[in-house]
Amino acid sequence: MSESDREYMNTQQAAKYLGFSTQFLEIGRHKGYGPAYLKYPQAVKYRRCDLDEWAAKHLRQHTSEVA
Repeated sequence: MSESDREYMNTQQAAKYLGFSTQFLEIGRHKGYGPAYLKYPQAVKYRRCDLDEWAAKHLRQHTSEVA
C-alpha cells in the first residue's frame, strides 16, 4: 500500500484539495457522482489516491469529448 493510499482526509480537506465546496462532495455522495469515500459510523473519509483517480477520470482534451 502506497503512502497516498494511507492518507485520509475529511470532507472539508478533500473539498479544499479538489477545489470544490463541501456541499459538492456531500451531494456527490448522496447522488453517486462524487469520488469514492470511506463511511465510518461517525465520519466520512477520503483517500488522496481516490480523489486523484476520480479527478483523472474527468480529464478532457477537447470540449466535444463525451464524458
